[in-house]
Amino acid sequence: MKISDFRIHSTDKLDAMLAECVSLILEHQQQDSKHWGMVAACVLDMDNRVVYGVNHAMPDGTRKHAERVAIDNYREQYGSNLEHCIVITTLSPCSEDMDERHGDSCTNLINEVGIHKVYCGYKDPSQQHSDAYLHKHFHVKSTRNPKLNELCKKLADTFLKSDDEQLTENFPGKNKNNIYTLLVNSVGAGPFDGGCVIFARALQMIYGGEIVALIGYAQSSVASKNPTAQHAALLVDGRMIDADGIKSQDEFVRNFENNELKHASGKIIGIRPLHNSDLSEAPRDEQLSAKISKLLKSSSAKIS
Repeated sequence: MKISDFRIHSTDKLDAMLAECVSLILEHQQQDSKHWGMVAACVLDMDNRVVYGVNHAMPDGTRKHAERVAIDNYREQYGSNLEHCIVITTLSPCSEDMDERHGDSCTNLINEVGIHKVYCGYKDPSQQHSDAYLHKHFHVKSTRNPKLNELCKKLADTFLKSDDEQLTENFPGKNKNNIYTLLVNSVGAGPFDGGCVIFARALQMIYGGEIVALIGYAQSSVASKNPTAQHAALLVDGRMIDADGIKSQDEFVRNFENNELKHASGKIIGIRPLHNSDLSEAPRDEQLSAKISKLLKSSSAKIS
């Protein structure tokens, strides 16, 4: 296997196929918006043969994702050798467990058939942190055409936002006690002390965004000294999330000061990206964060 096996060229040609995928979605939506989904894909081989597929409902109530439809259609027409093919899709391949999906994840499927190149209109930020995605055997490249990217994002947002529409009032949801117990048993702390980095990373695995640190003083008596990181949280689209829910940055800081620092007259003076040296007493554990992210997802913890 060579590095060139993963390189993607001729993006103008691929953009034309991506535009055709968008057209197919719109056409099928006019026919039956419940049966047909909002993602389309195609398989292109070395002989310039192109086979398309659109996400659609299955008789058992699951949905067959567009990449699987396109790959299955290609196999029916041209056989099972897809090693030198490229997948073009309006949305980057799914990688995490989904009860409503027909079959395995599209990431695992693409690995299985030996395809090394995927060209997409929009990258789904919620699917880029799973073990399957991190160990994928293919390269994903996004279109640089701003109009196509915007169209594909709008199509994806019609269902990505419905899945992540808002944080539930009882966030982190029905698995709250299980999440707290898992954290305490694993690291001896909850999400507002030693477990805050692990919890923030779990949120990032679902929503993307950036893990940030609240910088300040735990006690007013040490205000003359250098400020330090007091807490870790997730920053997404200008809003912040931790185990207390989602808030604007100003509201988040006020809430943290009132709940965690008020007794010592502590103060938060700023927010910045979390550094490796921050909160040295708070462990980092990718496997534990992944477990918590799954519990959060099954709790229907959502964000708008």
